[in-house]
Amino acid sequence: MPYTNYTEKLMTRAALKLTGRPVTFRLRDPIVDGAQGSAQKDLAGRNVIDISPWLLDHYGKFVRIFCHELAHVALGHVDTDLGTDITVKPGSIAWSLKGQTFHSMTTIETATEALTQKWLKLYKPIAPYFGHGVNTNLEAFLLAVIYHEE
Repeated sequence: MPYTNYTEKLMTRAALKLTGRPVTFRLRDPIVDGAQGSAQKDLAGRNVIDISPWLLDHYGKFVRIFCHELAHVALGHVDTDLGTDITVKPGSIAWSLKGQTFHSMTTIETATEALTQKWLKLYKPIAPYFGHGVNTNLEAFLLAVIYHEE
């Protein structure tokens, strides 16, 4: 699916609506090895989300990863524990439980996935109603997020 400046602007607006915080997106393999998406802060404390570009060909997966990483931001799970040098090459940071217990990671991921599913259940079914005149299902989903009032 095509990824344009318009798509990126929609992602940024949808992110602000869902999280209440500005987020920068990078369409590239995440800095965390083996991940399809990752959320981190840069050295200035800004939220940055990397999403693997191959996911653009898989609307459902892309939207789920998009929502999942935004849920981490919304829930305050994004901190500087990845070293925050976001200029490093994709895959250069090994994912680990460093400083985390299995229970705390499970709790974090459970809460993140619950919010992800809430958003998907709310916005995915209505996305087609926002699809007139847009190029992709992703853009329709993003417009649904931006303009739908709960």
